Amino acid sequence: MKKKWHKHYGVYGIVYENSKMLLINKVKGPYINRFDLPGGSLTEDESIIQHLKREFIEETGYEIEVLEHLGIQDFKIKEAYLHYQFIHHIAIFYSVKLKEKVRDISNEINVYGNNEINDSAGICWKNLNELSIENSSPLVMKILSEEKINFNNKDFPSDLIKYDSWKRK
Repeated sequence: MKKKWHKHYGVYGIVYENSKMLLINKVKGPYINRFDLPGGSLTEDESIIQHLKREFIEETGYEIEVLEHLGIQDFKIKEAYLHYQFIHHIAIFYSVKLKEKVRDISNEINVYGNNEINDSAGICWKNLNELSIENSSPLVMKILSEEKINFNNKDFPSDLIKYDSWKRK
């Protein structure tokens, strides 16, 4: 019998440069085969900022500067994942700036999703008009819907967002 809920807590960084957003290609989890924000599940021994900086190095190869906390959003996703019926994804968003490339991740690309450290098949830069619910995670869609790209709007509504018919790709 499946358990009902899986709670997932994560921290994510948003990079927007030259009219494009930095994204990763997911190869595992409920957002498999979609564009997602760099970041992920919190660990017990790291602060939120330490975790975000480590995830960026692992998934993009870049060190980052954390610019601003943008908000927190939770998502309810009806999707059979592992042995659960629903995912309650709680996401913390930060605006970040790329600093220096410190790691070549090209040899670490996780095309088959069998790497515990990295669930990304590499990075990509996408124009906003290339992103949709058909190819992007709910996290990406939230950022697009709030038009947070310019980071001028300080109001970041955080009502629960529901996806009752989510389909893994």
